[in-house]
Amino acid sequence: MKARKFTLMELLTVIGIIMILASMLLPALKRARGVAQSIYCKGNMRQQGIAFGIYENDYNVLPAPSYQVGSGITRYWGGILMDAGILKTSDSQYFGAVASNCKILDCPIGKDIYSLDRLGWERWNYGMNNQLCRLIYKDLDLYYSADRCDLFLPRQKISKPSQRLLLGEEGSTVDAGVAGTIGGSGEEMGPSGGSAYPHSSRMNILYVDFHVSDLSRKEMQSDWRFYKPLFGTAE
Repeated sequence: MKARKFTLMELLTVIGIIMILASMLLPALKRARGVAQSIYCKGNMRQQGIAFGIYENDYNVLPAPSYQVGSGITRYWGGILMDAGILKTSDSQYFGAVASNCKILDCPIGKDIYSLDRLGWERWNYGMNNQLCRLIYKDLDLYYSADRCDLFLPRQKISKPSQRLLLGEEGSTVDAGVAGTIGGSGEEMGPSGGSAYPHSSRMNILYVDFHVSDLSRKEMQSDWRFYKPLFGTAE
């Protein structure tokens, strides 16, 4: 008895059904992948919070967003944590610990396009809030970012720590004065100053009390009465 062969029409029908099923499954798989990437990123930020806590335990302050450690040598907060022996790197980079050589500084979906285009490796996927110092050093003129980024932060002097952004996700920052940070160069920039929203228009956030959560771009940019207290430019 001869085996029955499929006709061309039957094969096309089966292929069509498979394509329809695939088109239904792909968006769900994409969403699941996005959720997994966001969870991984939040895990990075929890580890960053632990690193900040260890540094604070040793020095009684949080690292500055960036700091001159020698003639012409700038250490951003990741590099400061590396110099303290808290973060480990796979190789040496000028800035110390960055996304390309330290796993917990590398968001699985965030991209530092500016650095990739010009250097061939990523510097920053996460940025430290450069406005928090306004809550501590109220007598200083902190209009310019250069005056804010080199200030170390005694965390106990930051009011409402569970509501203040310590680290967020950074986009491609061209301005070297605020690279590795978010909050922008001016007081009014807030959520638009270097911030990135790579997780379906959401940003993962490490707060000053070291808990991790996320906010949407719409929430972040909704109203100055929300984002100014978040960044520390207002109580």
